[in-house]
Amino acid sequence: MKRSLRDFLEKELLFEHLRSIYRHFLGTGGYERGEMVQGLVEHLESSEVRSRLVTELTPEEREMLYVLRQVGGIAPRDWLFRELAARGDQPARAMRRVFWNLRRRHVTYLIGSDTAYLPEGISDVLGDRISGMPPRQESDVIPGASAVRQSVHGLVIALFNYIHQSPPRVMAEEERIWKRDLENMADFFHSYLLESGAGGDSVKLIRGRLSRLVELLRKMGFLEKRGKRLYLDAENWSDWSRRSEVDRLSLFLSFLKDHYEKIPLALEALVDWRSAGWIPLDRLTEAVRYRSLRGAFHVLRVRPQAEVAAEGPGRRWVSACVHLLADLGLVYTGSDRDGEPMARATDGAIRAWEMLHSGKSRRRRSKEPEGPRAYAQPNFELLIPEECSPRLHQEIGAVARLRSLDRFWTYVLTPASVARGVEEGFTRDRVLELLDRLVEGMLPSNVRDAVAGWASTTWWVEADGKGTVLRAEESRFDSILRMEGVEEVFERDNHSLFPLVSRKEAAHWLEERGVRVVEEDCDPPGEFGRSAREEYDRALEAWNRRLEHGGEGTPAGSFWDDPVPVEPLPEASS
Repeated sequence: MKRSLRDFLEKELLFEHLRSIYRHFLGTGGYERGEMVQGLVEHLESSEVRSRLVTELTPEEREMLYVLRQVGGIAPRDWLFRELAARGDQPARAMRRVFWNLRRRHVTYLIGSDTAYLPEGISDVLGDRISGMPPRQESDVIPGASAVRQSVHGLVIALFNYIHQSPPRVMAEEERIWKRDLENMADFFHSYLLESGAGGDSVKLIRGRLSRLVELLRKMGFLEKRGKRLYLDAENWSDWSRRSEVDRLSLFLSFLKDHYEKIPLALEALVDWRSAGWIPLDRLTEAVRYRSLRGAFHVLRVRPQAEVAAEGPGRRWVSACVHLLADLGLVYTGSDRDGEPMARATDGAIRAWEMLHSGKSRRRRSKEPEGPRAYAQPNFELLIPEECSPRLHQEIGAVARLRSLDRFWTYVLTPASVARGVEEGFTRDRVLELLDRLVEGMLPSNVRDAVAGWASTTWWVEADGKGTVLRAEESRFDSILRMEGVEEVFERDNHSLFPLVSRKEAAHWLEERGVRVVEEDCDPPGEFGRSAREEYDRALEAWNRRLEHGGEGTPAGSFWDDPVPVEPLPEASS
């Protein structure tokens, strides 16, 4: 969803920052948010101010705004400086001064300490002077969705959060996600994965990418079928998110080498060509084909008449592999000036490859920087830059629902999302402590009060062999035990309440005393998750064996018998 200037000023700025912008353009004053927003919108959208802002832009500043808008208005600052230096004859440090001048005039903004941001509302104010593309050069590549996001975790974090709040239904016979739920997922991620000019706007293609990624994550032990739905294993998700970027990527790469037929060959070719930068898909297809025949080369030398497959993996198969690698954060995608697909390995993928294959490399355990935090809005939205650590996304996603993927990822706190977090082990105080720790500045008072109320929830659980029992948040559970006459309705069973009357009568008794019970029954804790954790532990064990041995002597490390062939992507169609 496009952000207007009013949306940007109202929802994406802290009060102190808004006041400094107001005083920069309009002088003193600025004590009420609504008045400041209205005044700034009228001022910046006036023809006189628009003209003055455009006139003040230098050629270097216009070039920076061109490039920043080309990649969606948000990009790592150092990447932006390197890109501009490669396009011109000035060093990257000169671009720092250009960005600082734009930031000082409140045209561009800085998220955290390393992310440049050009809001769409400000971009619209500047008008036609930055509405087009920068002058194209022969070597230019239009970055695709994976490169625009500059993400270290690809699609994985977004998919985890989506499935956590909206578990998809799974067909019993074929173990596939229902077509309706897969279509809903594709609609949600379509704009996030869109690669204009490279045939990436097909909803059918997006569905194929999502189903492949879900299959991989399920085999790794992140997802598990419970009843008719696919649920996220919170323990495995939490363990993965705590690890460093290179550990996360090398774990995926190790699993691919064990479990997916020939798919690492595409990444191997891109790593070998790291100095060449972007590689056309046709060249990559040829490289993968010959690498897949390496095992037959001795046969070809000794017995030329031996039967060897004339055709190796085709272009569509390699395209499917490249997109899966991109969704894991191992590859960037893009297209050249003629629209032909291009790819290159990410810096994290190169480090992960070296970690698993070089006997000399040593595993470094360096603590990753915290990075920017969430921005809480009075309308219960939490705005988070995508490049925040997966750990922050995991913690926010435990109690909030992912609403949209834009320049900021937008999570929203709802009664259902907070209740789900409580059902999975949070207490009311822990939810509030989590938000205080992850949110920049103070949590709005109306949000704090509402979340405290939503966290005080109760729910029904089908207990094994004991019928239905009532569970509740810790403080709510204690308050129910102190209610008068509770012993006539419930019998305590450890941390549960067993109803002595019918469930309907028990629910009515609670309702009369102002206790809200979640409508949908929940799965009992401890009954599920064992198989998912076993699969994840096996993947970790194989990964650790590779890290210990390294180099040419790396053992297969596989606990699985049959590799999974990757089907080609469907033809792009609207």
